[in-house]
Amino acid sequence: MSGLHKPSVTKTTVVIGGGGLVDPTVEITQPGGPYGYGEAILTDGGGSYTIAPTLRPYFISFCVPTQVGVGASVDCEHQGVPTSLVGFPVPLATNLIAIAISVDAAVQDGHAYDVEILLDPAGAAEVIGSLGIDADDKNSTFRRDLSVKLDAGAELGARVAQTKGWQASAFSVGIITIELES
Repeated sequence: MSGLHKPSVTKTTVVIGGGGLVDPTVEITQPGGPYGYGEAILTDGGGSYTIAPTLRPYFISFCVPTQVGVGASVDCEHQGVPTSLVGFPVPLATNLIAIAISVDAAVQDGHAYDVEILLDPAGAAEVIGSLGIDADDKNSTFRRDLSVKLDAGAELGARVAQTKGWQASAFSVGIITIELES
């Protein structure tokens, strides 16, 4: 059989040839087709394929644009736009599962910071996930143990707050990455 055919599907097996030809422009890419948003034809290189979601995982990054002052916090940016002005709109219903941070200089001894992921950062900001970083972490750390449900269109932002220390941060820029999974 030549061309891509719809499979016959049992609980654990996909059998090629059980249906008609697949028209990806109608069945995969068009709204209202039988497959959900973000699903695609995935091949294994051996002649078999499956139709499955391709939006796992989904990463969003925020920039720490400046040094964090004593007892202060810094609102992060997404692609140059401060998330305190407008959050990043998440285009699909998903779950926040991880937070990571990397900064350009190690955290000084006796200093600590909280990374806060915010829902509606330009409005009634709500902390939906946090991550601590201190001298033991040097200049990067992460956590991947969250499960925070988010609706499509939820606006997200981030900020970094000094929770311990007597000097401004040694780091002057950094990157915060969050992982979403549908």
